[in-house]
Amino acid sequence: MYELFRGRLIPMPTPTALHSSICTFLVYQLQQYIAAQKLDLVAVTVVGLRTEEASSRIPEVMVCSQGLWQQVQDRSGAGVLDFSETPILVVEVASDNWREDYIRKRAEYAMIDVPEYWIIDPKKQQAWVMSNPAGQHGYAQAEFKGEELMRSPQFPDLSLTINRILTPPIVEELSRLSSN
Repeated sequence: MYELFRGRLIPMPTPTALHSSICTFLVYQLQQYIAAQKLDLVAVTVVGLRTEEASSRIPEVMVCSQGLWQQVQDRSGAGVLDFSETPILVVEVASDNWREDYIRKRAEYAMIDVPEYWIIDPKKQQAWVMSNPAGQHGYAQAEFKGEELMRSPQFPDLSLTINRILTPPIVEELSRLSSN
């Protein structure tokens, strides 16, 4: 897979098993939260997001309205949100190229007014929750580590610790347990 940045194709590294497990777990947790709160939202993966002319990112997790998601599904071609189609949350799981997630993507997501942006960083054992991109200095940020509960302005009752995110259980096992 590739992302497009100012007309240049940027190869995306194949995710590690941990990276994939974190993404699957986050989508599962967000879907459970959305259903329990009866919100008109969807949590999805591997969907493109145009951030500027000749630039499109593919965040690990994205949350948007059901209406917006239906619009994207009804179009032919690749699933890409256009400029006027802003998700309410974008999540990136940091890889070896930290500059992309911590600097470039942060600036791009703020520029298109994504209300909340999370960076989950397995190597640093931390997560950043960034909100209010229209603030005087761009996103306000909060850092979370260990057993701290991650606080999300978009999802105030979501209860996740960083350790739980970084050592995710197998989602299929969680599904089995919740159906019993």
